[in-house]
Amino acid sequence: MTSTIKQRASEQFAHLSWPSTEEEWRRTPLERLLPKGSLDKTSKALPAPSQSFSLPKPVVTELPQGMAVRILLQGQEVVSLEYDSSFNQKGFSLQWVDGASSHAMDFAANELDEQNRFTAWHWRDTPGFLEISVTKNTVIPGLVVVEQTLPTPSTHHPRVHLCAESSSQVQVVWILQSEAVRREDYSIIDGDSPSFVLAGFGVKAHSNAQCELLLIQNLSKQTAFFSTGTLESQADAHIQFHETHLGASLTKTSTHALLQNQGADIRLGALALVQDGGHTDIGVIQNHASPHCSSDALAHVAVKSGGRSVFQGRIDVAPHASKTDAYLTNKNLILGDGARADSIPRLDILTDDVRCSHGSTTGKLDEEQLFYLTSRGYSVQEARDELLQGFLRHSAEKLSSESVALLEQYLDAALAKDKGGS
Repeated sequence: MTSTIKQRASEQFAHLSWPSTEEEWRRTPLERLLPKGSLDKTSKALPAPSQSFSLPKPVVTELPQGMAVRILLQGQEVVSLEYDSSFNQKGFSLQWVDGASSHAMDFAANELDEQNRFTAWHWRDTPGFLEISVTKNTVIPGLVVVEQTLPTPSTHHPRVHLCAESSSQVQVVWILQSEAVRREDYSIIDGDSPSFVLAGFGVKAHSNAQCELLLIQNLSKQTAFFSTGTLESQADAHIQFHETHLGASLTKTSTHALLQNQGADIRLGALALVQDGGHTDIGVIQNHASPHCSSDALAHVAVKSGGRSVFQGRIDVAPHASKTDAYLTNKNLILGDGARADSIPRLDILTDDVRCSHGSTTGKLDEEQLFYLTSRGYSVQEARDELLQGFLRHSAEKLSSESVALLEQYLDAALAKDKGGS
């Protein structure tokens, strides 16, 4: 990182307090969800890394079908870089950025403008990030999979950036998972040593580019996960982003979609399985800064006994952004006693001639659907499992088939593990 960004983040962190009374954080009370003093103790400034990280020599091999590139990270270090034998590397580049990057600096400035102590903490301590770039008119014929394993208990600041130049196409899957699971319950226990993961990502799609980023968060139950992401779509460019939360007992995310030029389109999806006693708070902002742009956000959240989910969505339409087409939808499924789901949609429209709407539903599994499945030979538990899987998968229906197939592997494993532990 440049010293300017590091210094600004450090100064901002020093004068800000942990968020509590702000509207965005009011339903996620950190003083109750985290062990007392854990934030202050954990967020002490880290020493600068003694050496810069670098990328290993790539290996050409046979990757699973539908995959073009696989990058494995242990902590913040890239330990393996594999290309499929049929993949033409021309027009595709990877680099580890621990210094200046014009794309990153733009995102850093915008994110620090939000005056959030977690964001400042992330930019102050992140040692660098993986930047994936695709040149003009290049189509990547398969998934770029970034699989990052984070040791526990510890604190991590992972980050991925994706830049797609004009008329290019690329699909990236970023998997965050813990090295070990230390306990079998889903709550952060006072006196235990939780891991903190403060993730960040940025996607910039130039004119006519098509980008897809799937984030799969599969961290241990002792993890508190915070993320800030920025998606920027230029003229006639399309971005598809989907966040999937299958782990971490505390999750708080904020994704900012910027539609900068006419014809820009951004689709946001979210899937969350909130375990017993867990807490998940998903936030999205659809910022329409130009006319003739479209955006859509769809979040499906299932909440188990004692768990709580919060979805906060906002559509902002600038005074000159006529012909905006934007939607915001949140669907919640209550799975047990004491589960709670809050949905807070908001529209801030400063012009006429737009189509903007929001919707939210919260309920339990449909008894008629359960009866139908049991009458066709399913047990009650099998019927519940089928309905839950269908509900969660619906949020990812706009992803590419390759991304959906990979997401379903992790979702099936999470549901099977949860079933085995119940």
